[in-house]
Amino acid sequence: MNPRFRLALMRLAFRFGGVDEAPARAAALRPLVPAGIAAHLDLRYDRTDRDGLLDVFHPQDSATPPPVILWVHGGGWIGGDRRDMREYLQILAGHGYATVGVEYTRAPRRRHPHQARQVATALAWLVAHAGEYGFDPTRVVLAGDSAGAQIAAQVACAVTDPAYAGALGLSAPIPPEHLRATALMCGAFDLLSMVRPGKEGRYVDAVMGAYSGTKAYRTDPRFRYASVVRWLTDAFPPTFLTAGNGDPLLPQSRRMAAALTGLGAEVDALFFDDTPDVLDPHEYHLDLHTDSARRALERLLAHVRRHTEP
Repeated sequence: MNPRFRLALMRLAFRFGGVDEAPARAAALRPLVPAGIAAHLDLRYDRTDRDGLLDVFHPQDSATPPPVILWVHGGGWIGGDRRDMREYLQILAGHGYATVGVEYTRAPRRRHPHQARQVATALAWLVAHAGEYGFDPTRVVLAGDSAGAQIAAQVACAVTDPAYAGALGLSAPIPPEHLRATALMCGAFDLLSMVRPGKEGRYVDAVMGAYSGTKAYRTDPRFRYASVVRWLTDAFPPTFLTAGNGDPLLPQSRRMAAALTGLGAEVDALFFDDTPDVLDPHEYHLDLHTDSARRALERLLAHVRRHTEP
């Protein structure tokens, strides 16, 4: 088995079994969290949904309402938790943004596209409460890492393409012009192309089966919409894409970048072709003690700043 893919599978297996490296990674980021960040934790965006929770962070002293970055956490659709992202989102907020970590229901308890519907509901709630938390609801960035990048991309498609929104069974929570950009980190965007031999394939099939709700996910008519790269339009917002050069999902981000570029959409991609001797793993961007992660943070912030300026 490819060692990079084995490592990614082990991380997913640990998450599924309730053992995760994310808490240790979050603890390592804690000393980097700046002072002066207001935190509103465990806010309920859907009173009918036990998983309908989110966190909001923003600078305590903002002269004007800042843009908002809604972040969807990763975890292979079967694990992860928005609380794992609190330190990273506070670091982003320290650069002058409101940031939001949104929770969703993991598979197999709920199947696709329930998670995208939850994030869309969270976004609608945020817009309704923008005045309460002091951010600008007309300057929104959708972001996510790993599985969260796929979910965020689906919501971005739904905001900018009514036909796709109808296929997912959701109403666009904001006008397309209010979605200024996306930031999609280490994601999977063409799930039907994730074919692997042997044990790798069986594990991918298990995860896809959990997310889709069927072992026959390759032919399931609803699950085809999860492969968001196949449903993009030229209305998709400006996008920052990155993945480590040691990430088994790197080809997925490359495919997404190529598809968007082919449509004429604006893309900023960071793939570390200039550092072939340094292999950055899946979700490398969350370890801000590395040069690669700091470089990704700089590019992410530049992308957000460029597209959310008034």
